[in-house]
Amino acid sequence: MNKFAIILFTTVLSYGCVPEKGNSVDTDDISFTTTDASELFFKNVRKSYYEVDERKDQGINLYRLKKRNKKAEYALIEMAIVHNWRNDNAFIMITPNTYIGPTDKMAVGKDTLSFQPKSMPEQIQMAAIIYNGIIENLEFTLIRPDSTAPFLQDSDDREAIKVTVYDYLKLTETF
Repeated sequence: MNKFAIILFTTVLSYGCVPEKGNSVDTDDISFTTTDASELFFKNVRKSYYEVDERKDQGINLYRLKKRNKKAEYALIEMAIVHNWRNDNAFIMITPNTYIGPTDKMAVGKDTLSFQPKSMPEQIQMAAIIYNGIIENLEFTLIRPDSTAPFLQDSDDREAIKVTVYDYLKLTETF
């Protein structure tokens, strides 16, 4: 009976310490700051899921999820975590693939977002809107000057974005 109580206690404690992955994020609460504890967790637990591009001269590491779609022959965005380890900051970098033109936009529910280069804080806001759209199972639409088309329909593409943004939120202790 004692062994059962220990297993039950450990299980309850483990689930109590892990935040719900299905929670949406408040775009006003997003942080850029990392801590020693969050960096240690990321490096020891999550880093193995990412391809790492170390840029020591710039003081940053770029993390791109290994399980992302690298050969998509359709419009798709990729997200990377940019960790500025010199200043204890992290950002999200959103990169559209070659199937997305310079004038294309994306609709997420009622929000319309541009793919044009943005500042890092604006990209984090955009990533949060996309993350919330995935969590809420909203429709995504690619808006071209002459047409519209469904966007981010593949569950694996959505999951890659969701995991990357979630890991970013953990790294910056937003979650």
